[in-house]
Amino acid sequence: MINLIKNEFKKLLSRKSSFFMIFFIVIVVIFTIITSVLPEDDNNDHWKEELEEINKRAKENLKENDSDIIKNDFNKQISINEYRIQNNIPPYNNLDTWTFIDNMGGMIVIITIFTVVISGKIVTKEFSDGTIKLLLMRPISRSKILFSKYITSISYGFMLLLLLFIFSFLVGTFFLGIESKAPYIYFRDGQVQEMSMIHHVVLEYLLKSVDILIVGTVAFTLSIIFNSSSLAIVIPIFLMFGSAVLDPFLNEGISQYLLFNNLNLAQYFFGDNHNNEGLANSIIIIILHYILMIALSFYLFRNKEIT
Repeated sequence: MINLIKNEFKKLLSRKSSFFMIFFIVIVVIFTIITSVLPEDDNNDHWKEELEEINKRAKENLKENDSDIIKNDFNKQISINEYRIQNNIPPYNNLDTWTFIDNMGGMIVIITIFTVVISGKIVTKEFSDGTIKLLLMRPISRSKILFSKYITSISYGFMLLLLLFIFSFLVGTFFLGIESKAPYIYFRDGQVQEMSMIHHVVLEYLLKSVDILIVGTVAFTLSIIFNSSSLAIVIPIFLMFGSAVLDPFLNEGISQYLLFNNLNLAQYFFGDNHNNEGLANSIIIIILHYILMIALSFYLFRNKEIT
C-alpha cells in the first residue's frame, strides 16, 4: 500500500500543475507580506474618534432598518468598536506574525479548489490516458488502487495547507517577529469576547481543513460516478460558492441537513451560533455524508466495467 501511495505521489508531482500550486502559494505569501510591511505612515492616533464616528453612523442606520439580520450586524459592530475603545485595542497597526497567518487564511479557499482539481482528475486521468487497464492488470485489488489515489489527492491538499501555515509563519516571523501584539476579538453569546490570536489561528486552520477533506472527497466521488473530471470539478466549486445563494429557496427543514450548509464549523466557535447541539448535528451530518461518499466510490469503482 505504501508503495502504491508513493507511486501516486510521483505521478502527481510529475505534473506541472502540482508545482504551480506550490509556487502560487509561495508567491502570494511573499507578495502579501511585502505589501503589508511597506507602508510606514499608517500610524493613526485618532482611531478612537474614527470608531466613535463609525458607531454614530451605525446607530443612525439601526433606526432606518427593519431587518433583524442587519440590526444584529450593526449591534455587533457597535459592541466590538466600543470594546476596542474601552480597552485601548486599535483595529489596525497590530500586524504581527499570527495576524498575518490569520489574514493568509483566505488562501484556504484556493487550496480547497486546488484539492478539488486534483481529486477530480486523479482517477479520470487514468481513463483518458488509457492507463487504467495497465493499472488494473497488476495483482492488486481495485480497492487498494482507489484508496491510494484518494489518500494521495487529499494528502496533497493537506500538504498545501501545511505549506501555507508554515511558510506564512516563517515569513511573518522574519519580517514581524514572533510576538503576538493583540488578541482576536469577536462577538459571541451576546457579548464581546477575546481569544489568543495563536489559539484562534490554529483552531481556524484546523476547522478549515475539514473543508479540504470533505469538498475534495465530493470531487473524488463525482469523478467515479460520472467518469468526468469536468463535472467532478465544477459541481463542488459551484456548491462551495452557490449553496448560500440557493439556501433561501430551499425548505428550512431540508437545508439544515445538506452537507455544504454544515461545513462552516467556525460559526460554533467564533460566531453567535454557540450551540453544542448544533455543532454535534453538523459533525454527524458531515460524517454521514463522508461515509456515504466513500462507500459509494469504492462500490462503483470495484464494479465498474473497464473496456
